[in-house]
Amino acid sequence: MRASDTHRFLEKCIKVTDDHQYMVLIAYDISSNRRRNRISTILKNFGFRIQYSVFEATLSRDSLKTLREKIVNYLEEHDNLKIFCLANSSKSWEYGKSDLESNNLTDNKIIIC
Repeated sequence: MRASDTHRFLEKCIKVTDDHQYMVLIAYDISSNRRRNRISTILKNFGFRIQYSVFEATLSRDSLKTLREKIVNYLEEHDNLKIFCLANSSKSWEYGKSDLESNNLTDNKIIIC
């Protein structure tokens, strides 16, 4: 992605704190186990997993730019990864339990925004 595209993307994100932090939701659909694992490892360094292929993070402008620069190196044309900036007025309600770290996903988890 070009720098101008990155700048436009960041400008659309809503500032959620005075330190220019952005709350983002990252979802992906990647068929290759190798690429999917690499993306997951990168995302774990920036945020936390809320579903198998969904992460949530609060990032500075620079961190968001760094994240995007890192993940673009591993994506191929048929992969799909989306970063959603959440408005500072977004609210979420969480229902159910999930223990993703132990890979126990028998309980349902629903997040409503």
